[in-house]
Amino acid sequence: MPTIMATLIALEAIGLLKKIGNATFIVSIICPQGEGFMFCKIFIRTFPSTEEADLFESILQTRWPSLLQNFSGVSFGAYRNKQTPHILTVVWNFPDEATQAEIEKLIDEHIKKFTQTLSPKTVTFSGEEIISIKS
Repeated sequence: MPTIMATLIALEAIGLLKKIGNATFIVSIICPQGEGFMFCKIFIRTFPSTEEADLFESILQTRWPSLLQNFSGVSFGAYRNKQTPHILTVVWNFPDEATQAEIEKLIDEHIKKFTQTLSPKTVTFSGEEIISIKS
């Protein structure tokens, strides 16, 4: 199965990602699937500097393992590109909308204060998986 980064690169190559200034907008995306349909949320944050992106990455690494202890079927991955190290993309996968709402509440409670302080430009996408093709 291709990685999310490979998928994003492929989407950019076929024109499904649009860049406007320093922000990248996802026009369409297919999220990975476990058993049944999945729900996906993608955050693309463009920080003023690589150092601020590093700091935010560190916050994610220290906060989320304990916050996710009581959840099942939830995953997230953080991605960075060497050519644009000040941009951090986080891809969340949820088993259902109720779990997604609970995690989004945790994001508001525990992560939002850091994004307000660091002031990245943030683009989000949220949607339900509609197609999954596996080999």
